[in-house]
Amino acid sequence: MCLQSYPLVFFFLLLVGCASYPTQELSNARQALKAAQDADAAHHAPIHLNKATELLSNAEHALEPKDLSYARARNNALASKTEAIKARKLSLAFALTIKELNDRPLSIPVHNEASQLLEQAKDAAQSGDDILASSLISQARTVIQTNIKEP
Repeated sequence: MCLQSYPLVFFFLLLVGCASYPTQELSNARQALKAAQDADAAHHAPIHLNKATELLSNAEHALEPKDLSYARARNNALASKTEAIKARKLSLAFALTIKELNDRPLSIPVHNEASQLLEQAKDAAQSGDDILASSLISQARTVIQTNIKEP
């Protein structure tokens, strides 16, 4: 019975030993993180940006000689990229809405309502509630777009 399990163990060790260095995944994570930083995610989506940074750091540490885990490095790099993309998307949504708020002719009450929604969205994003933040950003855009003053 024990001899029958040797081929399975050998196959598993061979499979683990064949894991390749996650060059592309690390590069993608770094690029996504840079794009999020460029989109001012530190201001608008700090939780995702911090998580992405932490995961990328974990991926890089997994490649140190004492750890050397390509699979863990790859998984952390992929997760870092995902978090960075979330941070960038949320930050770009904020930036677009703020630009609309500042560029459109709005009455003071409408401007204040949209600003208040954006502040609530910022609070939600900083507490990690992306769904609420996105919903509030969407509400602010709707308020802005449906209440433009005629010149």
